[in-house]
Amino acid sequence: MKFAVNTYSFSKAKKEDGSPLSQFEMIDAAKAMGFDAVEIVGLMNGEEDPIKYAKKLKEAAKSAEIEISCYTIGADMLLDGEVERVKKEVDIAEVLGVHFMRHDASWACPEGKTLEDVLPTIADGCREITEYAEKKNIRTMSENHGHFMQDSDRMVALYKEINHPNYGLLCDIGNFICVDEENTAAVKNVAPYVIYVHAKDFLRKTAEECADGVPEGYYPTRSGKNYRCGTIVGEGVINAKECIKILTEQGYDGYISVEFEGLQEPMYAIKKGLENVKSYIIRT
Repeated sequence: MKFAVNTYSFSKAKKEDGSPLSQFEMIDAAKAMGFDAVEIVGLMNGEEDPIKYAKKLKEAAKSAEIEISCYTIGADMLLDGEVERVKKEVDIAEVLGVHFMRHDASWACPEGKTLEDVLPTIADGCREITEYAEKKNIRTMSENHGHFMQDSDRMVALYKEINHPNYGLLCDIGNFICVDEENTAAVKNVAPYVIYVHAKDFLRKTAEECADGVPEGYYPTRSGKNYRCGTIVGEGVINAKECIKILTEQGYDGYISVEFEGLQEPMYAIKKGLENVKSYIIRT
């Protein structure tokens, strides 16, 4: 088992002068905290050529003696030209030297359509991308993310529709709460198809509890029946220990990437999340 952190987790971290961290500083911070790897979420390259920037990130990670575990990007297979765009992102993943790349499947179902209507199109796009990535020794995957493609049953259906050995699922153990799905049952459902893991946690309030106002940092679930707010892994309502146990019992022995999007101070929250996740592995 290897432990990673994604750069998104550092997005609210600040330096002493109040400025945000660069991705190069995020790499150094991940190494200092004891992570084995860092997951690059998009490129913070500004106007710099993305290939040249990716080469610099790879060199920075090598210098820091830390792996780059995955390249993570957004995507929607229902958009025109998306497959070709994502293939170019696969080229960036190759430059980074990673063997895993995560792209979204789709963010929204077109009005008047159902999942059954659009699933073949989504799957065709994902399959074409993974066939391209396979030639570069990169496995592709999609995450339970974005409300539309977030339920475990939908993710399993997508995996089976794609039906390609180079493609798998990224299981974010926390994200199922966003569609009001019980997390341990959902993790058990997707576990046989998982090739990468995000460890994330949430706090939760019901709509009734928020009737007089939604607290800072809380966002509605897809149904609107509940609200959720990110927190340190192991300190929310997600049974992270049990979710990780389910995955390890299924035989998962890859990266567990800590993700934080809560209100606590990010540097503390990330490090504490790593400590908690490591303790669950030791005990299982």
